[in-house]
Parts: sequence; structure tokens; C-alpha cells
Amino acid sequence: MQSKYWLTYKIIVFYCFLSSARACLTLGDNPMIDLALSAIGLIIVPPSAYQQSKQKICAAFFLGMAVMYTMLGGNLTGYIAQFVMVLIPIQIIFLDSEHQINLFRTLSTWYAILLGISVLWWFLFLVGIPLPHISQKFSWQYNEYGFIQQNYFFFRHTINLSPYVLLEPLPRFNGFFLEPGHIGTVTSLFLFANNYNLKNKLNIIFLVVIIISFSAAAYVLTLLGYLLYRFSERLSKIVIPVIISIIGVIIISAYNDGNNPVNELIFGKITREQGAVEGRFSAQTQMLWEQILSDGRIWLGVGAGAKVPQSAGYKVFLIMNGILGAFLTIMAYWYIMLSNYSRKGFYMFALLMVSFLQRCYCFWDAFLDPYILGMVYLQINNQSEECSENLNTESLIEKES
Repeated sequence: MQSKYWLTYKIIVFYCFLSSARACLTLGDNPMIDLALSAIGLIIVPPSAYQQSKQKICAAFFLGMAVMYTMLGGNLTGYIAQFVMVLIPIQIIFLDSEHQINLFRTLSTWYAILLGISVLWWFLFLVGIPLPHISQKFSWQYNEYGFIQQNYFFFRHTINLSPYVLLEPLPRFNGFFLEPGHIGTVTSLFLFANNYNLKNKLNIIFLVVIIISFSAAAYVLTLLGYLLYRFSERLSKIVIPVIISIIGVIIISAYNDGNNPVNELIFGKITREQGAVEGRFSAQTQMLWEQILSDGRIWLGVGAGAKVPQSAGYKVFLIMNGILGAFLTIMAYWYIMLSNYSRKGFYMFALLMVSFLQRCYCFWDAFLDPYILGMVYLQINNQSEECSENLNTESLIEKES
């Protein structure tokens, strides 16, 4: 397992993980690069490293069908390009548990190290130290002024050129990804899969990144994920976290009459009039949504060519891919969970479904990889806990007898 070929494969997986989320350290999402790297992966990983099961075959089938369905109405090249997007995740699905665990630990470690470097680089920027970077000006659908994107290689910084846009009360960290929400939600998955164990230094880095992202979605997913994780162990274990969360919300909402970054950036989005999720859809998207509901196009979707400006979330996905596309996607994630089933794995599946309500990037390696590999890690952790509980029970019985 420690061969140079396996190390090369792990580098390939890590690169595709980053590039799927358009990390500034990569060439971005590119089907040709994905195809080449997937082909190399198939060559260098021996057949003995793979393992088949009914659940894995179903997971790969539904994942392939779901991603190709997103090109409904397109040409053959488009279908192939979409399938290539998930070739690495499909390979990962079929790896045996030993290789999956090793890959997950490496991916978690490398991601945490890169996040740590990114955070330190970002802090140097905040204190005013000039850093090397590349600037590009782009047009923007939100206004006619456009924006400047500064690539500092380990993080991005975006400058909105509109004179009418108010500055955020506190800088938000988006790292090497495009948005704070991207890095926040992806990192929250790693925190869940790594069991929220803060004795592990990697999880401390993950938690810090989630906090400084000031992403409402990441905050909600982290808290919800933690409650689900504790609930999977015992119902009583969520009582104290819930009480602490309620007290925290009350204090933050009242502090300085609500004029503080957490209340404005997090609670403000969750409690806005349009709703935490509904507020992510533009008026044009809402109109199209009503139209496809009334004329029945919601079942199959209208294809990737649908115009849904300034919007992200489940309605965008359903407008494009319909209920059928959503069914194929849910089945893919369901069978991935079943291929390494555990109670905690089931709750991670539920957490992903909640996440996709507001950000439906379900075919990114950045979401698929920690989900696929995290399932194995959670299963082994669950088995260890059950063995420990059985041993404690047996010891208690022996003492009583």
C-alpha cells in the first residue's frame, strides 16, 4: 500500500478533489484532465485493491446515470464529459476498505495542512503584508460594474467594484475555493466523518476554518451534524449541546443590540424574510419554478440550458434535472451509504441531503470523496464502539456473577 503508485493515486485523488471545487491551486474543473487522471488511476491501482458488492455496483450505476442525466438534451460529448467528472469517485467506491481508510486519512491530513497554510497566508494579508498575487477583472451578473478576483495562490480575494455595495462587517475566509460557503460546507463533512474528535489536531483546523468562513450553511451543518452524531449514540447526549446552543443564540442575538458579525452574517441569513433557503432563489428562478410545476416539466426537468440567474439550491437542481434526476442522485448517495452502512453513516447521508437544499453540488469530488470514504471510517468507528460496549457489558455480568 505504501508503494509509489499508491502515493501517485492519492495525489491524483487530492488534485481532483480540489479541482472539482475550482480551487485556485488547480486548473479548475476540466473533463480532459479528469479523463487523463482517471485513466492513470485505473492503470496504477492493481485489481486486487478493488472489491465488488451489490451495493457498490448500484452506487456506481446510479451515480453514473445521475451525472449524465444533468446533460439532458445535450450532445454525446456532453454526456461523456459529465460521466468523466465522477470517474475518480466511482473508482473510490470500488476500493476495498483498507485502501479506503488509508485514502481517507491521507485526504483529511493533506486537506487540513493546506487549510492551515491558507489560513496563515490569509492572516498575513489581513495585517497588511504585501503578498504575490494575480488579479483578473470579470463581469458580474449581479451588477454592471463587475469585480476583481485576486488569486493569492493559497486563497482568493474578491473585490466588488460596485460603489453601492456595503462592506461586510468582518472579512470572511473562503480559502482556495470560490466562496466561504464552499469551503465551510466541505469542511463540515470532514469534521463529521472524523467524529468531531477535537483531540485530533486536524479537527481543530477544520473547526477554525468553519468559524472564520462565517458561512451560515456551514454553521448550521456543523451544529446539525454534531447533534445527529450525538443522537446516533444516545438520545440523552444531545440535551446539553441543545441547551448550550440555545443560550449561545440568545447571547449573540442580544450582544450589542445584535450589531455583531455573527448575528448579521449568520443569524441574519437564517431569519431573513425570504427564508434561509428560499432567499437563495431570484425572482426569475421563482417564476420558472412555478411554470414547470404547473406544466409538468418538473418530472423530467428542462435540461442544463435553463436560465436560473443569481440562484443556487434545490430548485435550481430540480428545474434542470427534474424529479427523475433527483431520484437518481439520491439513490446514488443512498447506495454509497449502504455499501458501508452504520448508524452514523445514515445520519451523514441525512446531513448531505440537508446540505443540498441550499447548495446542490452533489457531483463534485469535494462532496463525494469525504462522503464515500467517510462512510467506511464511520462504520469502523461504530463497530469499535459496539465491541467496547459489549466488552463492558460482559465485564459487568462477570462481576455480578
